[in-house]
Amino acid sequence: MNIRFLIQFLMASGFFLTTNNYSQQFEYLGLAGKNITSLSVNYNLIAVGTDSSGVYWQNESTVDSTEWDNIPLNRTILSVYPHKSGPIGWAITAGVEKSLSDSGLIFCSYLGGEFVSNSSGIDYEHSFSVRDIDGFPDPTICGETYAVTGDALYRRNYSDTTWTKIREAYEGSFLTVKTNIEYPGVVMLGGATGFAGRLLEKSTDFGETWNNISPAGAVTDIDFTGDSAGVIFAAAYPDVFRTTDNGANWEKIFVNDEQYIINRIVYDEYNHFLVVTGFEGHWDSNKPVLLFSPDWGDIWYEINLDFDDEIVGLEYSGYGGEWIYLATRDSGVFRFHPLMVSTDETPLPISTAKFKLIGNYPNPFNPETLIKYSVSETVHLELSIFDVLGRRIINLVNSVVAPGEYEVNFEAGSLASGIYYCKLSSGSFSETKKMMLLR
Repeated sequence: MNIRFLIQFLMASGFFLTTNNYSQQFEYLGLAGKNITSLSVNYNLIAVGTDSSGVYWQNESTVDSTEWDNIPLNRTILSVYPHKSGPIGWAITAGVEKSLSDSGLIFCSYLGGEFVSNSSGIDYEHSFSVRDIDGFPDPTICGETYAVTGDALYRRNYSDTTWTKIREAYEGSFLTVKTNIEYPGVVMLGGATGFAGRLLEKSTDFGETWNNISPAGAVTDIDFTGDSAGVIFAAAYPDVFRTTDNGANWEKIFVNDEQYIINRIVYDEYNHFLVVTGFEGHWDSNKPVLLFSPDWGDIWYEINLDFDDEIVGLEYSGYGGEWIYLATRDSGVFRFHPLMVSTDETPLPISTAKFKLIGNYPNPFNPETLIKYSVSETVHLELSIFDVLGRRIINLVNSVVAPGEYEVNFEAGSLASGIYYCKLSSGSFSETKKMMLLR
């Protein structure tokens, strides 16, 4: 059964798995004990980097197997990037840590063949590692690819074999670069540079020009969606931020008393879920943390884990039904769907956005009325109408709403006279007002 239809069936049935055994919550894909360092899922390929034993890869269409192909590379791999290469080919690019015995920071494998150094143009003397790689696959050559070395961002243009430095870090370092094939030309660069110790820059022209849209934190991971990629989620040490207006305003959507350190974030485009990873920030603990938000970050749940080693990779893939892939250093690689794993039933105590349902006018009404509400913080809201039996009549609003006052028109249509309820909700918080329809 396709996982998408399975999830929809489980949701409709009110059924969720409650076991704490990760072999049932998470589908184990192998590679336990391989000292994993990185994970990337792209172009129907899963690539897993390791410390000194190369890259393991598998096709998503055969992922039910725990057998992986291996491309040897005796280097510490910090980043991997599987991608389309040519009309029907594919390649995997690996970014590594600097070595005293072997030059080169970027290596490429075509169709699973031997890794070949592709570091021309990289300032090897002043660069110590390639921390992140991403790009835009091209149907004819290799694509426009970006590599973060800490001190700089490099770009390799179509058909080029040489990297060009296009951004340089000052008094800090770059940590991550993010692209998405759905948004051609959009490149986001995160890190911690300058006096403020924070950085998030966005380019809409493949890195020719940049706009600084930094939230209040050092950005370790990024994901984005929406019109012109204007909805951005940022893991910004130690918090999570969201903007719905391309960085003009940022809202801190995860603030937790446990002092979790969040370092990775993915957005599920189909279900609108957010999943983040990190670890407990206590001085005596490095316990891994996996958190899930079903509503763009307004409310969060902690997913129960049975492994204690570091989570080193987190990726979303829509292939075959919206899987989240997760890699740990020693326990191996897993995939899961947030609705099919056990979570703590009580939401985590975080700061919640404030809103007020003012009510409707006129009331009583026939057949139309204006429903008014106000919002003091950017928040994902639902505004729905219910009958006296609690059945939802219509969902009037289901989106992220910026601060301000709003009016929504409700047309009763063929509804009978009687009492109805208007409910404004976000996460586990809601406010309800009574409405009277008189025919």
